Amino acid sequence: MSEAIQAVVLGASGYVGGELLRLISSHPSFQLAAAVSDSRAGTRVADTFAHLSAALPDTEFVGREDWHGTVAAGSKLALFSAAPHGASAAVIAGALEMAKQKDWTIHVVDSSADFRYAEQSAWESVYGAAHGAPELLGQFTSTLPEHADSVATPHIGHPGCF
Repeated sequence: MSEAIQAVVLGASGYVGGELLRLISSHPSFQLAAAVSDSRAGTRVADTFAHLSAALPDTEFVGREDWHGTVAAGSKLALFSAAPHGASAAVIAGALEMAKQKDWTIHVVDSSADFRYAEQSAWESVYGAAHGAPELLGQFTSTLPEHADSVATPHIGHPGCF
């Protein structure tokens, strides 16, 4: 098997974050590098998600400011965001900036609504707030990754709760 792709889950202590951790923990191509949660930083993932105690027995949540050190420079990184709608875009923008500094090859899957719309005005009319990173909208395709034969953008905006 080829080298595992490092995986980071932002917003890892919520329901969707827990599902992402479950899927990543048994995925043959991913190695969990960080489960990010400011509210649960320093506690074991298994204390929040007992069903993951066998798969992630000693893994601890890390804070948003601390996860960058868990991924080596030059790594391949799969970044999954389970951060809330309206907050995810800015967090992802910061991660993409960090990726440039660390020379990561990064692909993002955002499970919030922040990259479901190609147009800033469409997102803002639905959510009634300014978009957190409108300059990134063109880098995302809204699709179910497992149903996309090919995608012309480097990142995915997941289209909903499936």
